[in-house]
Amino acid sequence: MGTAERIREARWQVGLDSSQLASTLGITIPAYDDLEAYDNELANCLSVGQARQLAALLRTSVLDLLGERCPEAPISVSELRQLVQARTAGPSSLEALEDRAGWELRPLLDESVDFDSLVPIQALVDIGSALAIDWRRLLVECAPEGQ
Repeated sequence: MGTAERIREARWQVGLDSSQLASTLGITIPAYDDLEAYDNELANCLSVGQARQLAALLRTSVLDLLGERCPEAPISVSELRQLVQARTAGPSSLEALEDRAGWELRPLLDESVDFDSLVPIQALVDIGSALAIDWRRLLVECAPEGQ
């Protein structure tokens, strides 16, 4: 079963209408319909925050929707910031890491930025790859809040 089918099944199980979910997530109905039609939409089109909101509405987790298991040692956003800072000694190092990840990482280093609303899940996959860590560890939903 793919991601799109898992989303559709979860919606049916909780008895919600796709237009209700689209409205709550702040996306169009066609955009929501794409979530139930294409497996890569969840990872590429919703922010991490929207994906978490969808999972909560469907009474499941983002990792469950993606068909992934929760890693043993999640990494919080603050820990990710520290990891990026430790691996980037100067501006050229940050640029090199951004090039490897394919995402701008400077906003991540700003603690006032809501990282969940800034990036899609695919960014976590790419950032994890650039840092040589399991991207699922960056989807902190498995960890208690406040880490």
